Amino acid sequence: MLRRLLNLLGFGMPLIDLPPDAATATLTAGGPPTFAFVPGPAGDASESTLPTTWPGKIETIRVANWSDRVYRFEMTITGLSDTLYARRPPVGAPALPSGGVLLQPGEECLFSVEFLLPRGDEAAGPQAFKMAARRFDPQHPNDGGELFEERALLWAPTPDHSALKVVAWPGRIVTRPWRRAAMFWIAVTNDSDLPPRLDLEAHRIRPYAPGGAPPEKIGTLEQTLRPRTDSGWVCILPHTSAADRYLVSVRGAARFGGAIDVPLTLAHPVHVRYVPWLRSIKDWLSLSLMLVLAAWVAWGFLAHR
Repeated sequence: MLRRLLNLLGFGMPLIDLPPDAATATLTAGGPPTFAFVPGPAGDASESTLPTTWPGKIETIRVANWSDRVYRFEMTITGLSDTLYARRPPVGAPALPSGGVLLQPGEECLFSVEFLLPRGDEAAGPQAFKMAARRFDPQHPNDGGELFEERALLWAPTPDHSALKVVAWPGRIVTRPWRRAAMFWIAVTNDSDLPPRLDLEAHRIRPYAPGGAPPEKIGTLEQTLRPRTDSGWVCILPHTSAADRYLVSVRGAARFGGAIDVPLTLAHPVHVRYVPWLRSIKDWLSLSLMLVLAAWVAWGFLAHR
C-alpha cells in the first residue's frame, strides 16, 4: 500500500510485475548494469528430461567384441517413424546383407543414424524413442540376442522463427532525481521442444545525442533455456550522466546444437527518459500536499500554544 502511494506521488521504484524469484535481483541499483537471470518453471518431466535430437543431428553407438568368440551386432530404433531417420553404413566392419556386422574378438564398430525432416505435409510432433545395440551368437540362429547398450531419446522438429520471442516491459521508463536507475524485465518465450542456447546483447542507443553517438554495448545475456518455458532477466541500468534520454535494444540469436540459428530481436526498444524535479504534475501535487501538511502542523502547533 505504501509503495503504491509513493509511486502515485512520483516517488519509489516503478511497479513491475516480476516473478517472485526476481525479488532479490532488484536490490542492486548501483554500479555496473545488472542482468539477473530468472529461470522459468520446470516443464513436463516425462519427456523434457530426455536427451533431445532433431533433424540434421547424428547419433552414434560404439560396440566392441570383448569376448573370445565371433558375435553379430545390430542396432535397432523403436518408437520413431522410419521416415524420420536414415541409417549410415557402419564404420569398422562391413555390413551384412541380413543387417548388422560380424565382429571378431577385439574388434569394434560404430553405428550411426542421421535424423531427418518430416516428408512433405507429414505432421510430426515430439516423439520419445529408444536406440539400442544388441549382440547375437551367429552359431544359434534362434538366439534372441542380449542388450549391449540402450538409450532413451526425444526427437523434436526443427523450430521456426516464430517459436522464440523476446519482449520487454515496461516499454517506457521514467527516471527521477531520486530514482536514476532504470529497471525493466526482458522475457524470452521458447515454444519449441528443444533447449536453445541464447546469445543476446543489450545496447544503449542515444538517438538524441549530438552528432549521432554509436550504440553502446551494455551487457551480454547468455543462457540455455528449457523446452517450452518462459524465462528472462531482471535488468537494472544505473544512471549515466551522458544520456538523460536513450533507448535499450536487445538482439542476438538462439542456437540449437550449434547447427541451427534463430535470430532474435526486441521488436520495440525500451524508452528511458529522465524527468527533473518539478517537471511533472505529480511533483507539484506532492509538493502542494507537503506544504499543506506543513502548514497544518504549524497551525496546530501555534493553536496548541
